[in-house]
Amino acid sequence: MNINDIDLNLLRIFDAVYSERSVSRAAVRLNLSQPRVSNALVTLRELLGDRLFVRTGSGVAPTELTTVLAPRIREALTLLEDCLVQRFGFEPGAAQRTFRLHMSDSIEIVAVPSLLQRVEELAPRVRLETTQIPTQRIPQALQAGEIDFAIGSYGALGDDIVREHLFNDPFVLLVARSHALPRNPSREALQQARYVVAGESPDVEQLMADLGLTRLVSVRTSYYLSVPELLHGGDLAVWLPRSVARAIVAIGKYRIVAPPIQQRAVAVNLFRHPRAALDPALMWMSELVRTSLSSSREAR
Repeated sequence: MNINDIDLNLLRIFDAVYSERSVSRAAVRLNLSQPRVSNALVTLRELLGDRLFVRTGSGVAPTELTTVLAPRIREALTLLEDCLVQRFGFEPGAAQRTFRLHMSDSIEIVAVPSLLQRVEELAPRVRLETTQIPTQRIPQALQAGEIDFAIGSYGALGDDIVREHLFNDPFVLLVARSHALPRNPSREALQQARYVVAGESPDVEQLMADLGLTRLVSVRTSYYLSVPELLHGGDLAVWLPRSVARAIVAIGKYRIVAPPIQQRAVAVNLFRHPRAALDPALMWMSELVRTSLSSSREAR
């Protein structure tokens, strides 16, 4: 193989397909036609003598060679992007760039609307992509450049990952407007209710245990987005971080009945790789995340 035969755009396409695990999603991300992405993969396969990706039911999966090459190609592309940004600066109004953020659905409920509004105002050609990956893979994904940031209530993710505290989010009790629980209910009243447990939160489990509510759980769900529908019937209650509960209250059919329980607050943090400090675009986005979350919480 002659390195002179490798076009930079081929590497960008390879990187996008590896990240998206889909030719069609990679095409959308790069604003290219799907045939162009497919043709680029054909060229790379011929140059490298490997299939690179194999079809699966949901997209494509990397071959062994691709798994070895992908992190190095991402690192090289990141280095090139950093050099160009440092040389020419970052102008949000003219920038064409995709920022990839990992966040849970609970954080999406709170963060994405206000963040998207600010991006559209300041950088109309910038694109946001949110994703959810297993917690144990977050450091690797940040290192490899698969994601730019992670936002969530995780502890330290390793010595190589920068953690910035955004805010503490105390738990409150959310119910449908028609629920019988009064505002500021007594412990006895709480013990007459039935509950939904959303997500996997040791803090909620401990809170409910402290209040003697553990055996009153009727439904467990992995997704915060299902909470409004579960509460809609009027009989269930759920302990949620206050920012999430306020976002659901804004829909108009729900109310908060218990005051914030500060001792069970979750710490919401922003995580990034140290090299992000060298990229003005990433520093701009991290500041935008901070200000957007702050303004959205103050508005509710």
